[in-house]
Amino acid sequence: MSGDPGYHDLANRLAVVLEAQLGQPDEAADVLEWLLDKAPGDTDVRHALERLRSETENWSGLVAAYRRGLDLAKEEPEKTAILEKILRVQRDGQGDIQGQRATCIETLSLQPDCEWAWAAIAESHAADESWWELIKELAQAAMNAGDKSGPITFRIATVMDEYLGQVDKAIALYEAALGAGAEPLPCLDALEALYAESENWAQLIETYTRLMPYAADAEERATLQRNCAMVLSDGLKDIRGAITLYDAILEDNPEDKEAFQAMMALQKRTG
Repeated sequence: MSGDPGYHDLANRLAVVLEAQLGQPDEAADVLEWLLDKAPGDTDVRHALERLRSETENWSGLVAAYRRGLDLAKEEPEKTAILEKILRVQRDGQGDIQGQRATCIETLSLQPDCEWAWAAIAESHAADESWWELIKELAQAAMNAGDKSGPITFRIATVMDEYLGQVDKAIALYEAALGAGAEPLPCLDALEALYAESENWAQLIETYTRLMPYAADAEERATLQRNCAMVLSDGLKDIRGAITLYDAILEDNPEDKEAFQAMMALQKRTG
């Protein structure tokens, strides 16, 4: 039949007869599979195959049909949409946990900031608290993502920080995420908390300085400066440095009562 120019129409008709007249949807789907092997780009046939596999709850066949479309997809949004369909089948139809995780990693390698993939893989690993396995999977996704790995590195850092309590590793990963193109503000906010928790005062001051360009307004910038001054005085015991910084704050805004009161208190301590 494959040598006949009319094989395409003949195969389509055979599939229709098998499904509609003989009540054999599985056999009809098999014919469409054969036809797609001959004409992989036939979208109508592929959609018909997807419908049959879904209606007969042949979940592995449906995933395979979606994969055919994935192989032909060229644009990232189209690929991501197909991968989401695959994930739904693996979750709702097959209950395939490992398959779901693999699909999420495949998606994140392609689109590192894909929210549904993050939500799905986090939920999957939270169920059994397999955080180290998640880190291993994300590390592979980061390698696959290449120069787009920043958001994935940020998530690895978050797992190290929030679930495993690995402060030093989390700090190193947040810093690495910054260098790999992750959103700066979430990374810096996380670093601020970790440097304060670990009493790394010098790096905490540096982080406040790095946060300065992202301040929304003058009041937020003044808050960051006051935080720096408090760390200087209370963490590093650099009273003179703190007073100098408070003085600079007051030069910019003489009405800053918090800075004025703090500076007066420090001057009393120095006699």
